[in-house]
Amino acid sequence: MNSDIDKLADVLGLSTYQRNVLKSNPDIYNLSRLIKRGSALYAPRNISSYKFINFLFGVFFGNHADLIGKNKMLVQNTRGIEFRARGFYSAPVGRQYRYYADDCGNIITRDDFIREISRE
Repeated sequence: MNSDIDKLADVLGLSTYQRNVLKSNPDIYNLSRLIKRGSALYAPRNISSYKFINFLFGVFFGNHADLIGKNKMLVQNTRGIEFRARGFYSAPVGRQYRYYADDCGNIITRDDFIREISRE
């Protein structure tokens, strides 16, 4: 399994931190659905189909996923991560707040986020 992760990491150009996170938890992530946007790696978690209610939540509300940065975990075990133009993304934090970040994982304000994604 680790040799497959090494091949995948070489193809995607992952950093050593991202590679080590995938190697340490190979059964948690759905490796066939990894997406690299900017320097962040979108790693969806496997759906636990043995619990029917978790399966339905995954179908209707999206799967839990992690965003793994070059050298740190940006967002962990979260639904509703939205990617925008040029690698910008937002993720919900609690019920009322959203986390806005650029392609490197640096936190930015909502106004900066809207200005950057609307710019061509």
